[in-house]
Amino acid sequence: MHSMEKRYFHQIIGERLTVLALVLAASTSVGQSQSLSRQVEVPNFIVVSTPELSWSDLQHLDELVSPDSRLKKMIEEGCTFPEYRTGGLDPALNQSVLLTGQHSGHAWVRGSGRNTLRLEDYTLAEALRKKDYTTGAIGLWELGDPSTEGAPTSQGFEDWVGFMDLESTREKYPESLWRNETVVAFHANTGGARAKTAEDIYMLASQNFIRVHSDLAFFLYLNLPPVSGTDNAQDRLPTLRRLDRDIGALMDSLRKYRIHEETVLILIAGKGAEPLPLEGASKESDKKTLRSEPPSLYEGSLRAPAVVWWPETIEPGTQNETVWAAWDIFPTLVELAQARAPKDLDGQSLAAVWNPEKFDSVWNADRDFYWENHLDGFHQAILSGSWKWIHNGESKSESLFDLSQDISEMKDVSSVESEKLQQIREKSKIHRTDSYFWPPQQPQNIPRTRTESPNF
Repeated sequence: MHSMEKRYFHQIIGERLTVLALVLAASTSVGQSQSLSRQVEVPNFIVVSTPELSWSDLQHLDELVSPDSRLKKMIEEGCTFPEYRTGGLDPALNQSVLLTGQHSGHAWVRGSGRNTLRLEDYTLAEALRKKDYTTGAIGLWELGDPSTEGAPTSQGFEDWVGFMDLESTREKYPESLWRNETVVAFHANTGGARAKTAEDIYMLASQNFIRVHSDLAFFLYLNLPPVSGTDNAQDRLPTLRRLDRDIGALMDSLRKYRIHEETVLILIAGKGAEPLPLEGASKESDKKTLRSEPPSLYEGSLRAPAVVWWPETIEPGTQNETVWAAWDIFPTLVELAQARAPKDLDGQSLAAVWNPEKFDSVWNADRDFYWENHLDGFHQAILSGSWKWIHNGESKSESLFDLSQDISEMKDVSSVESEKLQQIREKSKIHRTDSYFWPPQQPQNIPRTRTESPNF
C-alpha cells in the first residue's frame, strides 16, 4: 500500500495528470487508516517560510482576512515568538541559514547567485534522515540546481517540487517546474490554460505529502517565494489571504489523518514587512515603530513573525519572549527528533522552551546574534543583550543602539558608549569567517576540504 501511495506523490507533477486527477490524488482519504496504526515516538515537522509578514498583519486578521481566519486559529492554538529574528534579508541566505544551522557569518551560501551548497555542508534534512525521517521540500530552492552539489536531492531531501530561481516564480500559472532533477510540464496550464497557480500546486503537493507519509515520521519544508507585484503593503493583501488559506489546509490535513498532536507546524517570515493598511485607520496609527531601511540590518527587517503550533504540547494562546533566530531551528528539530547535531552549529536548541516537560537542554540567553548582508554592499549587525551594532562595510560607518531604551534605533549612542562599541566591534571578528564569495571576489584555487561526515 505504501509503495503505491508514494507513486502518487511522484506522479503529482511528473505525469500528465488532469486537474481533476491531481485534486483526487491530493484528496483521497487512504492515509486515515494508516495513521491509526502509527508507531512513531518522535514528532513530524512542517516548516513554512513565507517571504515577508508583519506582526501588525497577524494582530488584525479579523479585518484583513476574516473573523474565521485560519492564521488566527493557529495563533490561538499555538505560541507566538515576538523576539524571533530572520536569517537575513536575502531569500537564498535565509534558506541556507535555516537548513545548515549556521548564521550568515559562517554559512557557505550567504546570498543569491554566487555559490551553492557543497556535499560537505550538512543539512537539517540529512540529520533527520539519519533518524529515518521522510523528507520533502516544496517551493523555491536557491541553494543549487541539479548540475551542482547543492541540488535538493543532494542535500537530504528525497522529494522536491518547485523552482530553482526567483525569476521562474514570476509566472503565476506555470507550464513547467522542477520535479527533483527534471523539468516537467504541468499540462493543466499549457496551451493558454490557467487551471492552477503555483501556490495551488505547492499546496496540493504538500497535502499529498502529508497523506502519503501520515504513518511515518516526516519533515516537510515549504518555502514560499515572493509574489511578483508586492512592492507596497497593499499588494501583499492577496498573499496574506492565500497564506491564511494554506495554513488552514495544512492544519486540516493533519487533523484528517489524526497526526496533528504528533506534528510541529512552524510558520516563519523571511523578513519583517510594513503593516498592511487598515480601512479607516490614520497613517499615524499605522506607522511602524521599528526601523527598516533595507539593505541595512535594522530591527524592522530582522524581526519577523514566528508561530509554533503543536497541539497538546505547546500551551495554546501563549506568547514567549525568548530571543532566537532562524539558525536555531536546525538544532531544535534535531533534538526533538532525538537525532545528533554537529558541533559547529551556531544555533542552539529550543526543545526545552517548546516542550519543557520532556527536555531540559540549557538555553544560553546571553549569547550574541550575528548577521551580514551583501545586498548593495557589505552590511553587518550584532545583537548582544540589548545592544545592537550596525556596520556598513562600504562607507565604513557604524552605529550603536540600546534597544532597551530605543527600540526604533533612532538614537545612535556610539559616540558616548565608545567602550561598548569597541567590545562589540571586536566580536564581529569572532563571529565571521572569511569567504571567497562574500563579499564578492575573484576566487582562484578555492580550497575545498571534503569531510566524510560532520563533526559531532
